[in-house]
Parts: sequence; structure tokens; C-alpha cells
Amino acid sequence: MSVLPDEMWIRILENGIESKTLDYRSLCCLSISCRRLRMLAVEDSLWSNFLLTDFPSISNMYVEKYRSYEKDREQKRLAHRRVLRIESEIAVYLRRIQEIKLQLSEKKEKMNKAIAELLNLRRVR
Repeated sequence: MSVLPDEMWIRILENGIESKTLDYRSLCCLSISCRRLRMLAVEDSLWSNFLLTDFPSISNMYVEKYRSYEKDREQKRLAHRRVLRIESEIAVYLRRIQEIKLQLSEKKEKMNKAIAELLNLRRVR
């Protein structure tokens, strides 16, 4: 079974559904036979074929709903990517702020040492 690519197996299952030699029960039985067929049997294209053949009157409504669902899902995915990008930018800025704070504390320490040394030099004079 591992010789054929997944696309070929999906096409074989689609042909079985289109020719009505494979019904939903048979597809369910195939899906419990092995992991690979279970993964392939959950493809939306296979189940949409059943829906279109069993309920042709609602097929157009289903297609429109599915398209709007896909569009919403894509918009949510893009929004999530934007949020992740912004969060990563924030993390970069926070790291830079920490580095600047560290540099600032080091410079402050150096200045305090320099001031102490200048005060000691004044006392010596």
C-alpha cells in the first residue's frame, strides 16, 4: 500500500464514490482498516461527493457555506499569523530593552567609579 502516493489513493476512493461502488459505510469500514486509510478517509473532497450525490438540492447552499467557511478560516489564519508576528516583534523589542538596561547599568557603575575616583583626587589635592 505504501507504493502509491496519497493523491492516487484519494483519486481511487473518489472514483469508487462517483461510480457508486463505494458508499459511506464502506468508506467508514476502510477507515478502520489501517492508519493511512483512516487519514485519507477524512478528506473533505470524499465526503462532499457523498453530500452532493445524496442531497443535490442543497449542494449549492453547501458549496457557498463551505466557501464562506474556508474564507473565514483563511482570514482567521492570517490574523493569527499577524498576531504571532507582532508577538515575535514585541519579544525582540523586549530583548533589546533588556540589553539596553544592562548596558545602562554597566555605564552607571562606571560613572559611579569615575565620580568616586574624582572625589578621591580632589581630597588628595
